[in-house]
Amino acid sequence: MTSCVSTTSTAKVQSLCNGQNLCRLTASNEILGDPCPGTYKYLEVTYACF
Repeated sequence: MTSCVSTTSTAKVQSLCNGQNLCRLTASNEILGDPCPGTYKYLEVTYACF
């Protein structure tokens, strides 16, 4: 387990998904950056547009 986290992932998800009926993202370095080199990446999101 690591304590390394992305500080920009929430803003990135908001910018890509806000206002969309459906949003699919891949937890990749290209989309979310690489704050933790050499570490397996995952993304868990619960998001609702109001």
